[in-house]
Parts: sequence; C-alpha cells; structure tokens
Amino acid sequence: MLAHGLRQSVVDSPELIQDALIVANFALCAAVDDRTICKAPDWMYVRPVQPWPHSYPRRSYTPHTEGTVPFVVMEFLSATYGDEYSVEHTEEIGKWFFYEQVIKVPRYVIFRPHTGRIEVYALESERYDNQNPDENGRYLIPGLDLFLGVWEDLAKVERALGCAGGMRKESYFCGRKNGRKTNASEPKTNVSGRKTNASGPKTKVSGPIIANSKTKS
Repeated sequence: MLAHGLRQSVVDSPELIQDALIVANFALCAAVDDRTICKAPDWMYVRPVQPWPHSYPRRSYTPHTEGTVPFVVMEFLSATYGDEYSVEHTEEIGKWFFYEQVIKVPRYVIFRPHTGRIEVYALESERYDNQNPDENGRYLIPGLDLFLGVWEDLAKVERALGCAGGMRKESYFCGRKNGRKTNASEPKTNVSGRKTNASGPKTKVSGPIIANSKTKS
C-alpha cells in the first residue's frame, strides 16, 4: 500500500514516467569486489533507464549498465528492522553502505510506518547527511521536482490534491510545480505522531502543502 501510493503520485505526472523505472521490492545490483551484490529497496525511482529488450519481465536493475543511478531509494522499517543503517562492507554489505558508497544514490529515505517518522539523507561529499524538512515538514527530492512528506490522513489529501493515499501515517509525494500552494484555509493537524479520528467530517490533515500546477484552489 505504501509503495503503491508513492508510485501513483509519480505516475500522475507523465513527464516523470517516460523512460522511468518505478518499482517496489526490486533488486538493485552492483559489482563489489568480484561479487554481485543486490539489495531490494522498498521503493525506488530511476530515470532514464534503457528499454528492456527481452520478452520476460525485468527482475533486477544495474546502474550504469542499464541506465542511471536511482534518484531516490526508500526503506520502510518494521518494528524489528534489519540493516537499513548498516555500514558493514566486509563479509556482508549493509544497505546504508551499499546505497551510499557503492551505488551512490543521491537521496536515501528511511520511513517508520509505526510512528510516522521519516528520515531523508542526501549524498554530500560522498557521505549521507541528514536533511531537515521545510517549514511544512516536507523534503524536496531533486530530479523529481516533488516534495516528500508524511500525512496522518491521506484520504482527504488524495481528494483535495490528487496525491496518493488511503492509510494513516503514510509517505507521499506532491508536486511543487510553479511553487503554487493549496488553499491555506484547509484545516490543519499535528503530524508529530498523535492520532486523529480518521472518519467523519472532523477528519483533519496537516497544513498547506505544495500542489501540482493543475490542482485547483
């Protein structure tokens, strides 16, 4: 559900899907010390990629061989997470090391569905640096021209702005085209993790967000 919502919000922008690979739990591969190492990020966006020449489905992606480095990879943490923060690079290759030092993905996102916390790391001077959100709690993803954020009630956001959603405390993408904001009179909600009533007319969403230029005020 989380990955589907992210994909849908990108698919709604035709210019972002041309020659793009938008996948979930998909093998991202590279050669490391004569070994082929693959990780399967929970969500990944790559553009452009070379056309797939085979009749069978693509099952993995290798940057530089099949296209460019992904713009962003995302991991959804469970209550007992694994190697999302691991910099192990000897016998095993941790995901953090793989994305940062091997693939060199410009943006690495870690999302905790149980708390609604999102962490965005930017590759700066060959190391991931923790990014601060803007005043509305969102992060710009360069190359996609979209902001990444967290909403507690995405159903209302989807109706109002055309962003994908449906579950509480999901991540989402919304366009920043022309920097145009939505109606500031939209009711606001705290996004610190406090639950709100998701049913009935009292449902609230967090403050104004940046919307696609085609969105009506």
